[in-house]
Amino acid sequence: PEDCMKSDLPLVRCVVVGIFSALLSSAFIFILGLLHQREIVYCATWSAKERRRKLRSWRLLDGVLAVVGFCYLLVAMITVGLFLAEVSERDQDMFLASALTAVLKSWFITPALISFVFATVSS
Repeated sequence: PEDCMKSDLPLVRCVVVGIFSALLSSAFIFILGLLHQREIVYCATWSAKERRRKLRSWRLLDGVLAVVGFCYLLVAMITVGLFLAEVSERDQDMFLASALTAVLKSWFITPALISFVFATVSS
């Protein structure tokens, strides 16, 4: 329909949605980081029971991290799948191109540039 062809999104709404999604994803990554923190613990004077308790708490945090991380991944995959199911084929192609570009940049181009700069500076 004609309503779908309009690209008349209010700028304020786009900005608010972008800021909200950035804050939400940053908060979730921060929470995952809190679950993954470890400190070096010197335990020469600890009893075997105290060591087991510390290791048990670390294993529990690892399990929570794995479950929460998997749930986050699952929700993200479902969200992207639902998005792609609702947009046009042209938008799907654009999404694929931008996703592949982001992967190429972060996995290959940026590491290669950083390596080149470090090699140039260190020699």
